[in-house]
Amino acid sequence: MADRGLTIKQIYMDKRLLSFFRGYLASQRGTENWRLFTEIQEFKQLLRRKPEKILSRTTAWIIYQEYMQPDAAHEIPIPFATRKKVFEKISNGDINEDLFDEIEVETVLCLQTECIPKFVNSEWYQRYGNHESPEPELSESPGFVSMMKRNSTSPSLEKLAQGILVEQEVHELLTSVEEQYIYKLRFLMQYVRPEMREKVHMSDSDLEIFFGNLDELYILHETTQAEMLPDVTMIQVMRKAIFERRFVELYTRYIQNIPFAMMLMERLGKKSNRFNKYYTRHDTVVSGKFPGQTVKSLLFEIHFDLIHAYFNACKRLRSASSDDLSSSKVTQSVSSILGGLIKLREGVMSEMPRLRTLFNLRENIVGYPGNLAKFDRVYVKEGELEVQELEAGYAPFYFFLFNDKLVRTLRSGERFKFIDFLPLLDASIDQHGDRKFVIQSGLTEECLRAPNGDVMKEWIISLASVTNGWKKMQRNQALDKEKHLLNIARDLKKNIQVKDRGGVFKSYKDCFVGSDAIFYLIENSKNISSREEAEGVMNQLLRHELITSCTNEQVFKGSKSYYRFADKVQ
Repeated sequence: MADRGLTIKQIYMDKRLLSFFRGYLASQRGTENWRLFTEIQEFKQLLRRKPEKILSRTTAWIIYQEYMQPDAAHEIPIPFATRKKVFEKISNGDINEDLFDEIEVETVLCLQTECIPKFVNSEWYQRYGNHESPEPELSESPGFVSMMKRNSTSPSLEKLAQGILVEQEVHELLTSVEEQYIYKLRFLMQYVRPEMREKVHMSDSDLEIFFGNLDELYILHETTQAEMLPDVTMIQVMRKAIFERRFVELYTRYIQNIPFAMMLMERLGKKSNRFNKYYTRHDTVVSGKFPGQTVKSLLFEIHFDLIHAYFNACKRLRSASSDDLSSSKVTQSVSSILGGLIKLREGVMSEMPRLRTLFNLRENIVGYPGNLAKFDRVYVKEGELEVQELEAGYAPFYFFLFNDKLVRTLRSGERFKFIDFLPLLDASIDQHGDRKFVIQSGLTEECLRAPNGDVMKEWIISLASVTNGWKKMQRNQALDKEKHLLNIARDLKKNIQVKDRGGVFKSYKDCFVGSDAIFYLIENSKNISSREEAEGVMNQLLRHELITSCTNEQVFKGSKSYYRFADKVQ
């Protein structure tokens, strides 16, 4: 048996004794003083090995925030004057080995006079004296530093501080990038676009293509800036924005519009001296405000500069030591989303020949409402057909077939006057005789006549491929949704409690509680963050008969209602 005059130094030097001592402290829910003592020792060792001021200051802040500041996770009673002195020294950058000396003395005194005597009289010390093996330490609600250090694979206090420094640097960098990006967007919308409208006389449809959905991007990033609260970092705001579907949708639309904006710029540059004059003038103004930039680079490059900045920030955070940042699945998911947008740009530029065809048709079909040149639109064929009219018999028109609609025009030389269009979603085609065929789309029916049977067959085959493509896509979407919901149901069945339960005057076998499913989805699904979203998913499971209500409810209730999984949810 060890001497009853046990000291902290003896405990600190004897690993086996230390294990029993820490086990005793954990059993009493009183490890704060010992943790503070050991972290002060680690802080001193860090100063001796790496005296870099910024790293040691960050480490000091970590210790202060966990143990000394008011309402800290593991606040220790420290005299106000001592606490204030430490705070002022850290704030002023006066970091040296004696920073925590007064607090260390108080901590050692508490351990030596209160904790160690009780430990010596406990069964833990008796088991140490009997040469028993120490048991795993009891868990305790961890603070920030302690949680990071509890796991043997977690980073040390030094690496934790380095990770926080990386986060601070990334926060400052992304904040600056965001501010510059918003400033450039504001310049494009408030200066360049009005000038193009008033002095170059660009039409509204041309302006829509030229500037894309910049307004929506501007609102998105203004909202992001508004969420920058003192305790929220830029990387946290960025993660939230990118995980919202709207972020990806807006940037996808802008990227898909870039080829059309570039082609419009080419056309105006060839045909309009007024455009070239003001475009050159804008370039001069832009280069004065933003050295090395032009209108073209502001329109087409700054968005990718922003995306690359976020992407590189994620890479840097993943390589940092902080567990909350480097190994986070969230950060990796954000990287994959940003990487997808970068790859999308490469794919869009490879589609230029197809998109140029659409752009040329947009120029030649006069009066078409909206924008005919869209990234997801595909030109299929064109040709002259006759349309049956009530009184005049058949009248000739020129038709353009796309993957989503049939556009009717009147030909006038090299140009075409838009008449109307027939949407092809859910359309059906029927052959009538050797030259005629009928297209039924909703309540609209068109009877068309081709010059001969061969032309008719070509049109019917092309129309059938388009309408079947829509139907196949709808079927695939329905199958994908069914598969996705089935996977959610299977995941729920594996992770929430399913058992026999008792109701009022009745018992139910193999069922789960609705509130358990809601809680699990909110806690474990990256795309579900609210109770309303979780209830929406559960209602879909109910409608697709992947779950059933034990009380025949038609609407999911995330309360104490009971539900069963369908047999196909294995």
